Amino acid sequence: MPLRLDLPGDTPPLLYHRPSLVNLKRTRSGRPKALTVIPQEHIKDSSALPPVANSSPPKVPNELLDCIVQLYIQGIISETGKWSQKIVFKRFIKDSMLVSKDFRFFILRHFFDRLFFESKDDSKDLLEYLAKIDAYYCQQGLTFVGYSWIRSLCSPSFLISANEGSLDKLTHLKDLCIDFMHSNVLLQRTCSDHLFTTLSGHPIVYNLTSLMLTALPQIDVHLFKSIAEVMPAVTNVHISSTDALDLDCCPECYEESFSRIIHSPIPGRYPHVQAFADAIGPLLAPLQYLSHLYLGVFLSRPVLLDLHARHNYDVNPESPPVDSTYETIYECALCEKGARASTKQAELVGSLVLAQHIKSLRYVGWSSCFGMRLANGRLSKDEENFLEGDSSQNEVLKMSSKRPKGLALNRQDYQIKLTSFRSKTALVIERVGKRIRVTRVL
Repeated sequence: MPLRLDLPGDTPPLLYHRPSLVNLKRTRSGRPKALTVIPQEHIKDSSALPPVANSSPPKVPNELLDCIVQLYIQGIISETGKWSQKIVFKRFIKDSMLVSKDFRFFILRHFFDRLFFESKDDSKDLLEYLAKIDAYYCQQGLTFVGYSWIRSLCSPSFLISANEGSLDKLTHLKDLCIDFMHSNVLLQRTCSDHLFTTLSGHPIVYNLTSLMLTALPQIDVHLFKSIAEVMPAVTNVHISSTDALDLDCCPECYEESFSRIIHSPIPGRYPHVQAFADAIGPLLAPLQYLSHLYLGVFLSRPVLLDLHARHNYDVNPESPPVDSTYETIYECALCEKGARASTKQAELVGSLVLAQHIKSLRYVGWSSCFGMRLANGRLSKDEENFLEGDSSQNEVLKMSSKRPKGLALNRQDYQIKLTSFRSKTALVIERVGKRIRVTRVL
């Protein structure tokens, strides 16, 4: 019987037949003879072939092929996270496009689901290639291809204005991630104003549901005002300064990096966490669909990071140097004793005040030096993980840290989009009548 495995879009393969169509002859060794290839056009009498049950050859379903390609792309992205998208395309995607027409379509669609700009040349080349793809498939009568594949765009802040002419073509863009690593405290206001001015002139902002601003030198309230004015449909806002801290090099680079950013705005910029949340909440209140808010700042004292670097030496001056970055504060007994209680309480209060202003808010995240477990490995008490208060905006907050009886916490019910429990905390907002409950789940 002919054997055939056909990918959609392939040319018809050769048919494989045994030398004898009826009897299986064996050699003296007892092994069957090797299969020989007989091209279809050389078969004169097709009636001599055994009947084929199904005249149409079996094919890999497009749905299955699509899933295979998707898993393949996900594996590539996870292994080459810091590689340029152009390099990944040349090494892994370009040759795979030769498998078949359908395979090429699927692999291009999944690969360009996300677009990463690293330099001006990279962004220009990627957008020009997408223009060629768009023109090629449009000639074949296909729509929503090329630029329409892009759902997520990651770019340094200065490359958005450099590619302003192509923004209108990203009609299906949902997630926008802007990196401010190349900025500083003095230039941030100018960069952010230019960014939002550029975006406000394009209709893509009305389709955006997720916005990430990373490596900001400081979290300025002016940013929140611009977000509310330019992106009314956004549901997920992630604004962070602490990810600008350099954890991959040496202690000197780490210390230099946290001297360039304002990672802890209290009490330097705001007297207490309630004032900080009251400054942000009203600006984001117009966002009717905002459900996830992450603020990448520490609510602990600014000197905590400096003090922690000295703790290992103070305890044992003769011990070898160890990792003294903020990611190890959660297991430091000295830091826990001096700053844990006030920090965890500030995270609860800040989340409650934000929920009073933003009625649609369901999840709040903060950068945090302390997790849900103590330095000795035990789970912390309700005083650090639960808070209940009034939903009205009063000058005096009436709060309680006593969890109501029968209120169980199942973390699997919550879709938390934060990773690295050592440096982030997540809290769930629940509204019960005129009360707001804040429960820590991470």
